[in-house]
Amino acid sequence: MYDIHVTLDGAVIDLHNLTDDEFAFYNQCLTAYKSNIPRAEFLKLMQDPSNPLMKGSRFITKEIAQTDLYQAVQDLEDRLAIAQGKRAPNPGDLVDEEPAQKDEFVTANTAAQKAGVSATAIIKAIREGRLAGHRETERGYWKVSMRSLANYRR
Repeated sequence: MYDIHVTLDGAVIDLHNLTDDEFAFYNQCLTAYKSNIPRAEFLKLMQDPSNPLMKGSRFITKEIAQTDLYQAVQDLEDRLAIAQGKRAPNPGDLVDEEPAQKDEFVTANTAAQKAGVSATAIIKAIREGRLAGHRETERGYWKVSMRSLANYRR
């Protein structure tokens, strides 16, 4: 199974932050991407008001565009566009890398030690979207993606 989405530009999206409905929709989009569905059909899937991404809207709002789910699904659409010759990849795009991946997650304290910063700085970076991470519901600990931490810059 997988718990992160790696975008074409190497950004890491923590899939733990998705609700069950959002994760199911992500899986639906991932399956469509892997089956090389025509891009136009993928766009219809993305923009259907009944899916959890659109939240009943017929338009992609700024609020929707800023969600982890939108960014992961948009990345899949970008990958389809490249694969189907509708768009050229940008230099350095990770076109051959699997987007859905398994990652190791460490506590904010461990991440802070590895990065040479405070745990507070790590949590702030997660909240600001500069690090992929989530709050573990059982114990309330913050967990950080090691892949994301490798790309972290203060």
